[in-house]
Amino acid sequence: MKQCSRCGSDHSPGSPDCPAQRIDTLVGGRYLLESLIGIGGFGAVYRAVHVELGRAFALKLLVPPTSRQPGVAERFVREARVAASLEHPGIVGVTDFGTSEEGDPYLVMELLRGSTVQAHLQRFGGQLPPEETVTIAREALVALAAAHAHKVIHRDLKPENLFLSQIGSTVCLKILDFGLAKALDHATELTRSGEFLGTVAFASPEQLLDFRSVDARTDVYSLGATLYFLLTGATPAAGSSITEVIARIVRGEVERHPRKLAPATPQWLDHLIARALARDPSERFADGGDMLRELDRLATSTSDDGSFAPTVLSSAANSSATPERMTLANRGAGSPVAMENSKSRPRLRSFAIRILASALVIALATWLGMQGREGERREDDANPVPSSSHRVRLAAAELTIGSDAPEVDRAMDWCLELAGEHCRRELYAREEPPHAVRLAAFEIDREEVTNRALAEWLAETELVTISGTSVWLSGEPIADLHPEWSGLAQVDGRLVARAGREDLPVVQVTWFGAAQYCRSRGGRLPTEAEWERAARGLERRDFPWGNERPDCSRAVFGRSANGPCSAAGSGPVRADVAFGDRSPEGVHHLGGNVSEWVADSFVAPYPDCSSTPCENPLVEGNASRVVRGGNWEGLAEMTRAAGRGRRAPDQPSTQIGFRCAADLEEDSE
Repeated sequence: MKQCSRCGSDHSPGSPDCPAQRIDTLVGGRYLLESLIGIGGFGAVYRAVHVELGRAFALKLLVPPTSRQPGVAERFVREARVAASLEHPGIVGVTDFGTSEEGDPYLVMELLRGSTVQAHLQRFGGQLPPEETVTIAREALVALAAAHAHKVIHRDLKPENLFLSQIGSTVCLKILDFGLAKALDHATELTRSGEFLGTVAFASPEQLLDFRSVDARTDVYSLGATLYFLLTGATPAAGSSITEVIARIVRGEVERHPRKLAPATPQWLDHLIARALARDPSERFADGGDMLRELDRLATSTSDDGSFAPTVLSSAANSSATPERMTLANRGAGSPVAMENSKSRPRLRSFAIRILASALVIALATWLGMQGREGERREDDANPVPSSSHRVRLAAAELTIGSDAPEVDRAMDWCLELAGEHCRRELYAREEPPHAVRLAAFEIDREEVTNRALAEWLAETELVTISGTSVWLSGEPIADLHPEWSGLAQVDGRLVARAGREDLPVVQVTWFGAAQYCRSRGGRLPTEAEWERAARGLERRDFPWGNERPDCSRAVFGRSANGPCSAAGSGPVRADVAFGDRSPEGVHHLGGNVSEWVADSFVAPYPDCSSTPCENPLVEGNASRVVRGGNWEGLAEMTRAAGRGRRAPDQPSTQIGFRCAADLEEDSE
């Protein structure tokens, strides 16, 4: 990969220039390329205007050397024909395809405005309530039923490929990337043996065993895995590595019942998802239409567990949001999805009030933060061990982790004060119960790990490979190189920090990458208990700096395009610039900037401990990992030191980074 001096984007060696150099040129004699939307495994996606119609489209263009490889152009044409045959409002439409003046194939698609379900999930605590999940499920199944009726399967269903699209005043869900589909009534000679284009965590067993044997029931399985993920924040197959995840899926050792992690899930929905996730395809629904009929039957029937009818996609409640540009990272072998700025974000009817309320939470939190009480420090509050310049040492201590019912009530009251009835107590109940722990002495990084530090590690590490925008090490995905979001790039075969981003905290790194980095530096990720000890101290502060609520000068949060702190900038700030987000012990940005991976698997409520107090607790074994702290795009309430989030360990995020910790010998105090 090379890096373009014009746009900073990566592109394949052998290309005559970077994809951005094609801007302001004509393709097919009628499409003027106006801007670059994204770069994928096969080529690039542009915002293009039809010169005669004056209408904007998304144009996907294959570029050398990919477009010159045997079979690639044929597969691209097949993709265009299959996608063009699917005329359905729930499927991204292909309107044209052809060959450029240079001989490279292209296809033209509708230009979408909105965000993915994955992005929506990240903004709202990593889990969706059942009613929203059912709405998404039904709209996805309507589109799948239409595709399956045409004997076309998707093969890569996941939250990133479900899109909440704003069309005028109407919201609809669209399925992205049907370009990876396989026409069931066509020959498959273009599919290489063993080739797998889907995402492992949502893949069916038959996809991993024999790619050629897949049919519509593969999409049923992947949608079931997606719905499980939306409800629980975890993928069905738990594993500490990609190899282990694959083995569990193939053996059928996956968790099929979301009620175990999301008790609010109605029994009927739990059974629906469990059937979709059956290892044997014959035990699943036959296709999208079959699953849709069963969902409608169950959702509209009367039950004693609080079932409900799915809501419908409808107009947005608020169309005044500031434009936000969104592209998809880590598209694998596919291409970036075509998206552009939107004057209003897409919403389901059930989403609309929550999103508006969340904006109110941030805005009022800023105002209330300036009225808040000053934090009170006890004389014996922290007692940090003398520290080195880059790490803070914390002495062995016994303390209480988590929140009790009154603390959860206070957090909920704050939310209710700002956003009314749309607050979700279960997001705060994750912090229960309070429990005593005894921690050995340890040290923790004063600052979040930077792009410069991660790039130096990658440069000296052997067996690092790059596939598309994904960076892999020892069979695990460790980072993503998306040119817009990542602080890393590949230049002359080396991974380096992007100019101007060297001292920003790393984002787009997976839990696997964070853990491997810390181990290579003689440390480890902090446990959840250690992180909370650093953030709350022994006096159980509300926020890392004390008890005063946050405002834009105190912490880095609310910096999205329509956030209350957007005037302060966008994105994270330098790791060594703490503003007021500095703990009394000297640790920076535990409240905001970027959220942080910790070592533990996510379990809520906190699990029981075999001893009292718990000795150096570490929770292992669940698929998702704990994420702590707020971030530059998040809500004000996310800066609370007791808050808990979750994410799959192989999923990078624009909002998540990390810091390292290490054990200390008692005599080092």
